[in-house]
Amino acid sequence: MCQFSKFCCGCSLRAGAITAAVLNLVNVILILIGAAVLIYFGIRNDKEGYPSLARRDYSKAGLYLIAGCLGIVSFVCLIIAIKKSRPGLLMPWLVCFLLKIIIVGVCVTLAITVRYYTYFVMIAPLGFCVSENPDTGSNQNLIKSSTRPDILIQKLNCALPSAHNNQTMRNSAFNYLSDFDNRISEIEEIHRIRVYV
Repeated sequence: MCQFSKFCCGCSLRAGAITAAVLNLVNVILILIGAAVLIYFGIRNDKEGYPSLARRDYSKAGLYLIAGCLGIVSFVCLIIAIKKSRPGLLMPWLVCFLLKIIIVGVCVTLAITVRYYTYFVMIAPLGFCVSENPDTGSNQNLIKSSTRPDILIQKLNCALPSAHNNQTMRNSAFNYLSDFDNRISEIEEIHRIRVYV
């Protein structure tokens, strides 16, 4: 069996294990903060009438909570292994750490495939639109460097939900974009918009 006498950077195995435990704890704290933020956004979206966004936030928060619990278990295993010098507890730490990496990878994949990235660049799907003027039949480019998102949406005449007093323009655009793929044909037919995303 292969055994190491030193950790990376020339420090002792005990110091390296303590460093790994501290980094693991920081990672767990950040994951749990992320879960709390997602739960907060889920509650807020649920109150503002966006159940689909709330479900997405809750499901992602659930994955974060699972990863956080695995991180806590692995942290406890690593601390016990350090205190009692029991190398057998390193295997549960490695398994929990591997599962946590897989879960975080799933979260990143969901963020890409479910199109969460459109929320951070919300103007991109709306910005690359060309509207056809129904009167003249000519195309007019609606993209101008100084055009604000709210003015652009008014020019596009998109059927966004009416904003409540406590609802921001960002939430309106998020709600619109969450169902954007399903409504492209409807939008093209009703508003004669061609989307070049």
